[in-house]
Amino acid sequence: MGIVGLPGMEVEGVVFSTTVRPPLSSSSPKKDLALGGAGVRGVERGGVFVKSTCMALYMEEAAVYDLEPKWKGKSAEELLASPNFFMDIVNCPFQKMSHMAMISTLDGEEFSGKVVDKLKAIMEASGTFSPQQSLLALHKFLEAFKGKMLTYGSAIFFAYSKAGLLIAITEDGSVPEQEDVMIEDKALTQALLDSIIGEHGVSPAAKRSVAKRLSEALSKA
Repeated sequence: MGIVGLPGMEVEGVVFSTTVRPPLSSSSPKKDLALGGAGVRGVERGGVFVKSTCMALYMEEAAVYDLEPKWKGKSAEELLASPNFFMDIVNCPFQKMSHMAMISTLDGEEFSGKVVDKLKAIMEASGTFSPQQSLLALHKFLEAFKGKMLTYGSAIFFAYSKAGLLIAITEDGSVPEQEDVMIEDKALTQALLDSIIGEHGVSPAAKRSVAKRLSEALSKA
């Protein structure tokens, strides 16, 4: 049993199915991706945890076989404690997709502005930031959310492929067949996934879920 054999999840009333077909342009191969894990995301305000979104990570079933030689036999706690485990997910060539479901309303431009600041910092720290190419990619990211209001029930899909980052936004939370925007920049693509599940990822709950589910899948690979 791999990732596909694991059940779907419900987080804060949002249902994440066992498998999903990501939004991809007609020029990209369409593969069903399996649910790697999911969890709530929020921020501390005045000592109170305010929930804003639910995050889920989907990946190819082949991910298990890429990760198996190094990580099979590790407990969920060991995987969670290892930044290298999550960076292996970021850097491995298999397709991945993150599904961000809104459980409160976010201003799209404010959201994308904060994300871009974090992505720029990640790329600069990793030495992958290119003043000309990266700034163009970051501008395209900002443009994808220009004038958008991300209301309750809507969703953002980030598909990570060899071609780059594909972005789709839906008001009803459904998975569209194709992306709205494609950004052909590998450094930006990896930085975005790093910002979600990397060492300082935005959803610790989603990271715990990924570690738990992949530990189980790897043990049976």
